Amino acid sequence: MTTHAHAFDEVRPELETIPDDELRIINLDVVHAAEIVLGASGRIERLLPALARLPDVDMGRIERLRLYAGALLHTHLLTKDPVEPDPRLRRMLAEASMLRADLLVVAEALGHLGLLSAVRVAEIRSGQGHRDTANDLCALATLYDAAWAELRSKVPISRIMVDRAAVLGAELHGALGERRLPADPHEPSDDDPRQLRVRAFTAMIRAYDVCRRGVIFLRWDLGDADRFVPTLYSRRRRRSPLVDEENGEAAEPTPSSPMVSRPSTVVTLTAF
Repeated sequence: MTTHAHAFDEVRPELETIPDDELRIINLDVVHAAEIVLGASGRIERLLPALARLPDVDMGRIERLRLYAGALLHTHLLTKDPVEPDPRLRRMLAEASMLRADLLVVAEALGHLGLLSAVRVAEIRSGQGHRDTANDLCALATLYDAAWAELRSKVPISRIMVDRAAVLGAELHGALGERRLPADPHEPSDDDPRQLRVRAFTAMIRAYDVCRRGVIFLRWDLGDADRFVPTLYSRRRRRSPLVDEENGEAAEPTPSSPMVSRPSTVVTLTAF
């Protein structure tokens, strides 16, 4: 059996050719949807000869449904891995950490001597994480700047270091904020797993839509299309029995998906 990683490698060239304006918004549980597609693929295979006889049906997409679902699961797992900072952010964090340490150790001595607020310096010292590093640089720059006229001849800290702390803190805030943004499906990125997931999702949904419409047409008289291509959206459990308990007759089912009008004698299924 093809692994999800191999499935992704096989369809990736195709995924990268999907026009940006055709990308779908992920509006369902991708794991749930992909598992349904994988589970249904065996039953769909039995209908492939009949589907192939329908006009204008893209059989290539239908036959690759299993690959699309595997690619979607693979890219979804990639989005769960810790995101390594880009090289620019790594450099900024390294510089910020060293500059914070230099400014903070001197600020603590000045706080002990009463030249800076010891309470404020202690608050800065308590910061943790990348965001606090950015905050701390801005706070230290503000502390030094406010007392610079008195401190300039008493500290081994240069004005250049103070000014750099203010600028670097602001830049770091921006870089960290950009990292927290959700993926932009229209922003070119060959390796962003979130972008690749959108493309795999789009390919799977398009193929499943084509397949589902064809199966609904083929199984219309039998009314059992959902046995082959069930909806990918979760359904609420309803307490509406299929058989009326009082008279033993079949009850009218409550539709849980859009109604499909009965096809006419001649039907053309357009490509999707």
